[in-house]
Amino acid sequence: MLETIPVTEARQKFLPLLDRIETGTFRFSLTRHGKPVAVILSNEDYQQMTETLKLMETRSFSQRLTRGLEQAKSGELIDFTEADRDLQA
Repeated sequence: MLETIPVTEARQKFLPLLDRIETGTFRFSLTRHGKPVAVILSNEDYQQMTETLKLMETRSFSQRLTRGLEQAKSGELIDFTEADRDLQA
């Protein structure tokens, strides 16, 4: 969940904010004068987002994703068991 709070409030409650991030799925969008300026999230969330972005930047991933979407639109679907078997090969 992304909660929006002003920078001044984040400064005053920084340690409790970190506790909420560590113990749950909280993320905070910090604002200054009502405009978003930063996001605070857990290291695990950051690592997952970084890995996802790296993967999405690869040309082969983009091509496979596009092809998969085209196949889904045309009804060329396979069940999970078959897909899993193909991935294991």
